[in-house]
Amino acid sequence: MKSGDFLRQHTARRIQPVAVFRLSILLLSVLLPLHAQWKSIGPFGGSMQTVATDPHHPNIVIAASASGAFFLSRDAGDSWRAVRFPSESRITLHSVVFDPIHPGLCFAGVTSESVAYAGIYRSQDSGVTWQPVTAMRGRQVWSLAVSASGEIASGTESGVYLSHDSGNTWRAVSAGDPRLYPIVSLAFDPVRPDVLYAGTPHLAWKNIGLGARWQPIHEGMTEDSDIFSIAVDFLSPGRIFASACSGVYLTVNGGNAWSKLTVPGGISTRTYFVAPHPLVRGYIYAGTPSGLLRSADGGANWHTISPRVARAIAFDRAHSGRVYIASDTGILRSDDGGMHLTEASWGVCNRRLSRLTESSGAVYGSELEGELPPNLIFLVPGSGRRAEAAHALAGRTLVRSTDFGRSWIPLTAPAHADALLAAQNGRLILAAGSEIFRSMDGGQNWTASGPPRFQPPIRELAALEGSAFSAITDRQVLVSADGSHWRATAGLAGDPKLRGIAGDRTGLLLASTSAGLMRSFDFGASWSPVPGELGSTGTEAVCRNPSRRSTFIAAAYGMVYESVDRGTSWRRLVPEGPAMGAIRQLLYVDGSDRLVALTEAHGAFILNTATTFAADRR
Repeated sequence: MKSGDFLRQHTARRIQPVAVFRLSILLLSVLLPLHAQWKSIGPFGGSMQTVATDPHHPNIVIAASASGAFFLSRDAGDSWRAVRFPSESRITLHSVVFDPIHPGLCFAGVTSESVAYAGIYRSQDSGVTWQPVTAMRGRQVWSLAVSASGEIASGTESGVYLSHDSGNTWRAVSAGDPRLYPIVSLAFDPVRPDVLYAGTPHLAWKNIGLGARWQPIHEGMTEDSDIFSIAVDFLSPGRIFASACSGVYLTVNGGNAWSKLTVPGGISTRTYFVAPHPLVRGYIYAGTPSGLLRSADGGANWHTISPRVARAIAFDRAHSGRVYIASDTGILRSDDGGMHLTEASWGVCNRRLSRLTESSGAVYGSELEGELPPNLIFLVPGSGRRAEAAHALAGRTLVRSTDFGRSWIPLTAPAHADALLAAQNGRLILAAGSEIFRSMDGGQNWTASGPPRFQPPIRELAALEGSAFSAITDRQVLVSADGSHWRATAGLAGDPKLRGIAGDRTGLLLASTSAGLMRSFDFGASWSPVPGELGSTGTEAVCRNPSRRSTFIAAAYGMVYESVDRGTSWRRLVPEGPAMGAIRQLLYVDGSDRLVALTEAHGAFILNTATTFAADRR
């Protein structure tokens, strides 16, 4: 579509939803062999901080969360995959920009409570891999801008820095006025690349000549407004827009005077961004906590085109109607300039789940954030058996389904649950605080396990084999031969923090801890580190393959290890998987070889270990 074509197509048909098709593909991908690779199974979506399009490679888009979870699309947002970012979860991401001159080159600006992670990160392959820029390491970077000639500006808590050589070297362009710091937004003039605009918590500023002299340009702005974004209209360079906590502003004379624009009633004045369309004159977009706004007449009149929180926007210069929005529910895309928006988050997962529950061959989880009761997420389809009802935790509420998870009813439980184990034949084990309860009839009646009570609260339950079970608190391992009578095992050397437990009927227990993977052959009467690197490296999770009695799986630093000899020796497996991050739980599905991994912030992944590990064993 040529520039502006979509403006003449006011009757363009709405893009049809593809959710049903994508759900079918998801279910097939779970049920079919996975060919030796992890598959993300969601839940897709989650709060995204920024989105950027590659000017040199059509259809390549980068999206990222505030915590540095990066996702890359090569098909214009139809699908995404997670990519590794060096300091994910240790930083706050503020900006991602592509270099208009050098193909594949892009930059990310971050701040961090730890100075070691703050600065600028650079990618030379369109966001697939990232490395810190040495010259800016340790600087708190709030904003980035790139001129038409390829000069890069970096806004920090101590001023502006410029680079003429793709980020290798930088020079300060600062003033002594403390009102200039920190620089939270930047914009080059597209006609005069020696003119740079800056937004700060103390209004707007302008630099002519890229020297040390800055002049305030805030006449007409509400005093003490944080200027979250500044954008020069590429098609009308004399027109500059700014967004602030007090609203949207426009200047038509290079910043000498500003006028506040009127937005629809009921819309929050706090505006995260304002952005003129780079290809279509008069189209302006603004993102607010109340939704996404659009003006088709240069800002005189505005209309709400989406009620979702809009935090950033990106335009596809190869398709004038294509717009991407970073929202609190994922990525939105429009192919008609914003008249219609559709979900484009297939593969984007920045949502946190509570612990997984496996019941009748299906796997469920619930979100940690959100309204109460939390939304129950159906992750892995069951085997189709109706012999047992499915049970799960929605937050801390026990719920039951008899129609394959389509609907759920809350059950009366002794207390709000912290952990649930759905065993066979309707047996349920429930942990609530420092107490354990057992039900033999699917949750209709409950029996409290006898003393002692355990401190602190129980955080995980695990089936060993037969009628034997185990549980952990933060510092204590518990075992039971029948689910009714429980005892504490011997303490672990050094009192490490417990993260997971697995074992079998012979007395073998494996405990993943902050100090390494620990093993016991006598139901916890004594403990020792497992041989090799896992015995001295903090481990995140552990589980047993119920279809292969001697096989156990452990996770450390997002990597997965297998032992086929009851924890005596371990091998790292599938080391080149997707960017999963820290793994919080490992779970096998219904006695099969399907392994589910619950991650810290990227949702759940599934792997067919029979396919993967068989190839590795040959």
